[in-house]
Amino acid sequence: MPGKQIAGRVDDTAPESAAEGVEREVRVSPEGNLLVELMWGNAALHQAASVDVNASITADVEPAVAAATGLRLVGWSAKESAGSAAIAEADIMNGASQSGGTVVASIAIAASRSEQAWYGPEGIDCANGITIDHIAGELDLAIYYKTIA
Repeated sequence: MPGKQIAGRVDDTAPESAAEGVEREVRVSPEGNLLVELMWGNAALHQAASVDVNASITADVEPAVAAATGLRLVGWSAKESAGSAAIAEADIMNGASQSGGTVVASIAIAASRSEQAWYGPEGIDCANGITIDHIAGELDLAIYYKTIA
């Protein structure tokens, strides 16, 4: 969120609703203008994601990531790994098991292909855990997640 330009200076007063901490980046444009970029908010949103790697999935993975308050699915990357003509399919679920979870992402990949998705720094709430519901074929699946306080 950029600051407001006021008579040649930048008003970088955080709004009342801003969370603790303000990050600033100050630089000069090629035209000689002073550029100030400010970011307010939850620093946990900007932390690096963790990855859970699952190779050659042919059955459910319950859970792939254990339940935690603030757990977010921020993305996934998958590759069909058998090289067969069949499509590899799986659902990523918010839940400790396939039977008690809610589908948050569905994956269907043709032979020898790969797909990925990114849900941004806020991600999708998966506080009940992240489970992989295997449907068909064989796939390698990396799940990117983080816990936001």
